[in-house]
Parts: sequence; C-alpha cells; structure tokens
Amino acid sequence: MVPVLRFRFNRTTGTRFNRTTGTRFNRTTGTRFNRTTGIRLNRNTGTRFNRSCGTGLTAAAAAPQIAAMKKHVALLVGLCALGSVRAQEPVVAATDPEALFTDPDPVHHANKQVVLHILRELLQCNHWEQADRWLTERYLQHNPNVVSGRDNVVKYFSGFARTPTCEKLTMPIVTVLTSGNIVGVVFRMEYDDPRKPGAKYTSIWYDQWRIVDGRADEHWDTATLGPMTTTLTQQAR
Repeated sequence: MVPVLRFRFNRTTGTRFNRTTGTRFNRTTGTRFNRTTGIRLNRNTGTRFNRSCGTGLTAAAAAPQIAAMKKHVALLVGLCALGSVRAQEPVVAATDPEALFTDPDPVHHANKQVVLHILRELLQCNHWEQADRWLTERYLQHNPNVVSGRDNVVKYFSGFARTPTCEKLTMPIVTVLTSGNIVGVVFRMEYDDPRKPGAKYTSIWYDQWRIVDGRADEHWDTATLGPMTTTLTQQAR
C-alpha cells in the first residue's frame, strides 16, 4: 500500500512541512530540515548541518569524508568476509619443552629449574612424595579450586596414578617467561570447537610461580571454578 503524504504549507513564511517524513522545507531560504534525523540542508549554500553532533560542512567539504567513510566500510566488510573463510592460526608447542627452562642468568636458571621439576615430577608424573622439595609448606594458591598449603595441593592431585619413571617433560609448552622471582609458563591447549561438532581449536593456558629459596611459594593460573585445573595434565599424557 502506497503511503499518503501529508503536507502543511505556511504561505506567510513560505514553509512546507511533510508530516509523513518529518521534513520542513522553506522556499525563501532554501533550507530543508528533518526533525527525525536532526539534519538541516541549505540548497543555496550546499551546507549540511547536523544538530545531534553539531557539525556543519558544505557538500564539497564533506565529499572527502564521505569517500573515506565508504572506504572504511568497504574495509570492514572485507575483513568480516576474510574472517569467515580464514582459520585461526594454531598455537604451536615447543618440540623440546625442557630447553625452555634454561637461562644465562644463574638466578633465573635456578628458578626455571624449580618450575621444571614441579611440572615434570609433580604435575606430569604425580610423584607427590617429592612435594616438600619443590613447594613451601604455606604454598599460597590463587587457583579458585584449590586451598592454599602444600598438603592441600598434594591432596587435590592425589587421585592421579603415579608413573613408574619420570624422565622427560612432555607437556605442550609454548614459552617460559621470567620477571624477578616469578616464572611463567604458557601452555598449548586444545578444546572442542562449539561451531563444528567433532573439530578442535587451540588456545593457551597460563601458570606462574613465585620462587623463594629454591621452592615455589606462590601460584597463579587462569583456572576458573570447575575441572579445568586437571585438563592440562590429562592432555600431557
């Protein structure tokens, strides 16, 4: 159904008002004003003024901005299209993770070696009888699933089977970072892709420890409430 245009014209001022579109046009000044968009256009000067943002430009001055805006829109459309066909770059783990736990600085090297033992002997191989060698008694824990204290950590991980030997670290580690007495470890993680049943995607997991006198005294990671704490050790097996 074609809409009926309803006009109102004032002969004294020469103003015509369109109720349907909300546009007011003045023949005398050549000004068109739209109440809905807040834009006033003057045909005589070619000036467009927007009350909402308080800007006014002639058509000639506005042309470069309009052209630039069109380019930005085209770029965004192109990026969106590219993102839909290009897959995420996969996270790749180091081929020799133990080599990441060395450092030319003797203090950083010693701290990295402590974390290597925590990951290999404790978390990977479950030789938790060695916990007192690598963790302080108070062992401050920032993982929301585990209570602080070495005994509580040992109890939390006691459900996993102990491996007979523990020779090489096999966890999927991307890099190892140091800052002061902090050692951080970035892991490669693999998850089920909710967009594609049966497919996987990769991301990272992060742990860091504060080393005090040759043992880990404090721990942080990216865990949330739930079973994520054990996912990393399960993937390493």
